[in-house]
This record gives sequence, C-alpha cells and structure tokens, in this order.
Amino acid sequence: MATTVKWQPTLENVLVMKIDGDPSLDELVTATEQEGEFILGANSVVNTLIDARKLGQVPKGFLGLMPRIAAMPAAKHKNAGKKVVVGIGGVGGSLLSIFSKLYRKLYFFPSMKEAEGYLQSQGEQK
Repeated sequence: MATTVKWQPTLENVLVMKIDGDPSLDELVTATEQEGEFILGANSVVNTLIDARKLGQVPKGFLGLMPRIAAMPAAKHKNAGKKVVVGIGGVGGSLLSIFSKLYRKLYFFPSMKEAEGYLQSQGEQK
C-alpha cells in the first residue's frame, strides 16, 4: 500500500498519513477510513499531518472522491482536528486547494519541520 496512517511518535494526538508513490482511489479511501478509526477511538481532538512529499500521481477520479472523503469521520467527527499537508504542489496541490475551499480547511506547509512546528504550537494552546 502506498498510503499508511500511524501516530506521530513525538507529537501528542497527531496522526501521520504518509502517501508514497501512486496511490489508488481505494487506497486513499482505506487510509481515510483508518484515520477515522483512530479519531473515533480518541478521547480528544486528533490532528492529521498528511505527508505528500513522495506522492507520485494523483489518481484519476480524485475530484469525484472528494465529497465521499469529506463525509467520513476523519473530516466530520468532533475529534477530527486540523489537517496539515506537507510537500504537495502541481495538480495534487490544486486539487487539495479545491478540497480545502469546498469541504474541510487544509493547512499547507513546504517542509515537515514547519508543519510539525505548527502542530506543536496548536498542542500548546490547549
């Protein structure tokens, strides 16, 4: 699978969704379902860091998948926190900008260090 979801080891209540290579639409749905399972099992808000630095091609049909992803617990549940995206540009960046405007606010950062710093500052504001 080109997409994995796991807890970030040094930041509290932060998941990392890592996209490596050319994910299929099914892989993106599965990863978002896994993210939702983590969020549903949490007792507090969970932020997600989407690491797209090694993303290959965005799968065809992603635009049509957006409403489905936006309706999932990963986007809609009360414990679904901020969504931070690292290292995406081009077509993928354009599509995620559309998603951010239509469905769920996304925060874009050019580097992992900046994204982790932002998430750390969010955790300190509790």
